[in-house]
Amino acid sequence: MRILLVFLMDPDARPTPKDMKLWVDVIRFVKRGARGGRAQLLHVHGAQMFFIMQGWGVYPAEYKEARRASASAVTDIIHRPRHSGGPERSIRRSSRCKCVHSAEASQQAQPELDGPERERVARARLVIVKFLTSLGLVRTRRTTTTARIFTVAESSRPILLSAVMSTVPPAKKRARVTSAERDNGVSSASKARSRTGKLAGIMQMPVDVFLQIALHLHPLDLLHLVRTSKGVRSLLLSRRNRSVWTASLSSVEGLPACPPDMSEPAYSALLFGRTCNLCGANRAGWVDYAIRLRLCKACHQTHIRPGSHILYGVDSDHARLFMAMTPCETGKDTSAAKKLQDPFKHTGKEKYYDTQLRAVASRPFPYGNFPNAGQTYDEWMKAFFAHTIAVHNHASALLEWEWETSWQRECESRELKRKFKEAVIEKLVALGYPKEDLPYSREWKRLVKQPKELTDRVWNNLRPKLEEFLRQEKERTRRNALDIRARPRREQIVKYYEDFVQGLPHTERGMMPNAADACRLPCLVELAEKNDANGDVSADEFLALTDEVMQEAEQYKVRAKETVYRIMVNELDHYPGRKQWFEEVKALSPDEALDRHWSLFQCWAKNCWKGFFTFGELHAHWRTAHPWRSWEETTPQDSPCFLGKHYMGGALLEAAGLSRDTPMTALNELVKSGRLYCSCGDPALPAPEELDWPRLAAHIYTQSDRHQTVSGQRRQVRGDDWGSRLVLKSTHEQTGPNACLKLIPEGADTAKGHERASTIDPEIRTLIEERLALRPSPDASLVCRICRDITNGTYMRFDGWRKRALPETPEGIVHHLRTWHEKTVEKEDILFWGDKGQLPVG
Repeated sequence: MRILLVFLMDPDARPTPKDMKLWVDVIRFVKRGARGGRAQLLHVHGAQMFFIMQGWGVYPAEYKEARRASASAVTDIIHRPRHSGGPERSIRRSSRCKCVHSAEASQQAQPELDGPERERVARARLVIVKFLTSLGLVRTRRTTTTARIFTVAESSRPILLSAVMSTVPPAKKRARVTSAERDNGVSSASKARSRTGKLAGIMQMPVDVFLQIALHLHPLDLLHLVRTSKGVRSLLLSRRNRSVWTASLSSVEGLPACPPDMSEPAYSALLFGRTCNLCGANRAGWVDYAIRLRLCKACHQTHIRPGSHILYGVDSDHARLFMAMTPCETGKDTSAAKKLQDPFKHTGKEKYYDTQLRAVASRPFPYGNFPNAGQTYDEWMKAFFAHTIAVHNHASALLEWEWETSWQRECESRELKRKFKEAVIEKLVALGYPKEDLPYSREWKRLVKQPKELTDRVWNNLRPKLEEFLRQEKERTRRNALDIRARPRREQIVKYYEDFVQGLPHTERGMMPNAADACRLPCLVELAEKNDANGDVSADEFLALTDEVMQEAEQYKVRAKETVYRIMVNELDHYPGRKQWFEEVKALSPDEALDRHWSLFQCWAKNCWKGFFTFGELHAHWRTAHPWRSWEETTPQDSPCFLGKHYMGGALLEAAGLSRDTPMTALNELVKSGRLYCSCGDPALPAPEELDWPRLAAHIYTQSDRHQTVSGQRRQVRGDDWGSRLVLKSTHEQTGPNACLKLIPEGADTAKGHERASTIDPEIRTLIEERLALRPSPDASLVCRICRDITNGTYMRFDGWRKRALPETPEGIVHHLRTWHEKTVEKEDILFWGDKGQLPVG
């Protein structure tokens, strides 16, 4: 479809600022009007501008926007028929428009034009036709051109004309087929005739016969019939044919009669239609029988609102009265609907139709119609709210009818399913399948419990599916029985396997499969199922397969590395800020990626949470700590967690003078030799010979994270003014000259790498030991008072005290207070913490 916009103005007229703004609005309208298309400026000549837009069409809202910006009324609609002729004779007036303009605009009245304005419109039509002809867009017989001309009242203002052209390709000719070829089946496709036009003869049916047929239709069928053509619509919606709708509604069993203030077609559309009453959209699923509207989701969110929101600012007494006079949303609960039959049960929490409630609120209140001398107040109230009560009573009746109809359909469906299942089982038993061997799974019930009758055609289609399902079920039952018999044999195999693994070197032992994965090795599976899983497995049978076990274990190691590599990639892919790191990991092989400094993991198995591990250490831990959890079939809750610190670890290595790509094996050698060490001097760190890169990195990452947490919480509570008494010093800088990670040159003295803050004053040691002797309970934890006072008590909850915990040794307590807070130890600096908070001393 092509959409052509022509912008015309008198050559003698000088463009005004309003005209220039209008041109900008038109260009903006053109560029965003096409659905997935493009707009292009074709020609500019004087005050004439031609735009063409290729796409699926223009949104009706955009046409309304252009019409509001540039025109006051639709003045002309021109339409080009399919017959040929000159450009002047090929345009005629028509009331039908096939373009995508809104129905509201097409139904507006045509204003009368004066002489000069009529000449300008005629000239505009001639220009557009000539221009289309010059472009070659109206030469074919299969081209339809539809145009609208928008003008304004002043003659000096421009004309905005839009034309919609749709080109239909000519139909392909069908090859002739002789009778001999047709008999031989050469043109079997031509025998399938189209159904188009088969019901065209119904329009020649006598009206009385047609109405007699319509009497027996369902209301939904009548709604569909009304929307077929204007003739049928005018016939069925005529007042004299009201009996057709009445008879159709009466044919629905148990349906309450149509209320007197609704027409039968509207009542049928409310009950059985699926069209929104406000915007006309299909699939309108929300319906309320008290408000008497069926709406789509968008209209429901816009127009159905709580009464307190609609009457915001209205006096509460008046608002309650207005809501009592207006039907509210009842929902699908019959008990709630019956409560709302009382008008004074309508509160501001209930939802109302916005327009309806506002109309009631703006209507003059009949103050003079208070109870007469012989009328009680209850009688007057009943008469005053008679309409609302009647509407809610009818809505409750419809809900009960809907529930009864739904329950009746459910009972009928259950009965059909029962009969269908009995018929299927009877046929299967006749085929030789024992009734007691039939399964009871959900898939089986879905096949044999269908709400329809078992005909020969249905059975012929269902029988292959049932037989295949029974064959698979028989195989599954056999496998389950075999698995049960093989369990004792697998336990014997696992015992022989563990004895065999214990005899392997320590370097090979950690990468061997655990018990669960060993039982999945093909050679051991075959051994467990040997002799139909009967009898015991001897040690000689297992030892005969050790070579195959080692070969298959090598294949398992490759898969294990790929599994943890996939976990690493998936973890990085979830964070957009790690894109550079993600691309770096994707470019590496699993072996290369697992030998980098950031390849550190934590075990996430239930009640474990141990780390920092390299891949080899993690697998060795998994093999011994979780022998019956398969490494290759871990769930997201049990899978290893990737803890790599790419940026922090890289910054630490660069600060120490090492490359980011330094392999982990080289880092382990530097740590064990004492050349790569942490300068904090924490006495809790073991000797370099007992350290490796993962443990050293875990120490640095943990202390750095602890300091960042406490420092950030202090800044939130106290800002930048926390006083000189509450000192918090960072002991594990990552970059700069004060970086904690140091590298000793090769050949130099490594004494600094072995230094630990292990010497303290005897008096301080005695003070700490006396304070620790006052521990209220053995489970009480030590907490630093300075770390606690830096923030408030809120951060101590939910295990927040762990970030402020003190070491258990006197050396560690002295080192923490000296390096973190630059002070000597006092007995008040050591607090005791339990599950419910700080514990008293003494």
